[in-house]
Amino acid sequence: MELARERGEFIASPDFEKMLTDLVVVTKARILAVASRVAPELVGEPRTVIEVKLDRALKDALTALAKYGQNGNGSGADTRDPMTPVARDSVAHS
Repeated sequence: MELARERGEFIASPDFEKMLTDLVVVTKARILAVASRVAPELVGEPRTVIEVKLDRALKDALTALAKYGQNGNGSGADTRDPMTPVARDSVAHS
């Protein structure tokens, strides 16, 4: 176990538990932030546009979560504020 720890192939149980807890907290925050971030953009939009915008916002949140911890500090590569609005779609209104 000592050798595995030195090689970076081993993680202590408390460290793993903290990392997992952090991931769950970040996941919850990102997913719950989607509705409040995207809702103002959906007012008056047709169903097809709403679906496209929600799909993009959820995929953006999942992409950010997939990158979680890649830079070693748990913040992932996406450093945007979770409340930053998503980019406007170029989808034509139907």
